[in-house]
Amino acid sequence: MLNKYPLWKYLLIGLVLVLGIYYSLPNLYPNDPAIQVRGASAGLIVTDVTLNKAESVLEEANIEYFGGEVQGQSLLIRVTSNKDQLLAKAALQKGLGNDYVVALNLAPTTPSWLTALGGKPMALGLDLLVVFTS
Repeated sequence: MLNKYPLWKYLLIGLVLVLGIYYSLPNLYPNDPAIQVRGASAGLIVTDVTLNKAESVLEEANIEYFGGEVQGQSLLIRVTSNKDQLLAKAALQKGLGNDYVVALNLAPTTPSWLTALGGKPMALGLDLLVVFTS
């Protein structure tokens, strides 16, 4: 069988397909419902002590969570469902007081090997404002 096109065109099509698959992979992993906690003022630093206090508040309220981590100046706590997310937000606002801002968030579940290669899920909607302003 005789090829109608040169080899470089087939290689270019293959390269475009591989790059398209690579950039779409992070979007295949669903986000976890999460709670984000930040200090209400710039001087209030979120540390492991804040994480321990937030975890004890969630345990007292019998709210299931499966991960908490300090990320820079904020704290991210992953919960199991959207219902638990709303309950956790209310409990943390009450338990931590007015010194902290508690917000609903979605935490990406992209594997570490993919993020190490630079893969991030696509930001949709109002998240685009964060990309352009930061």
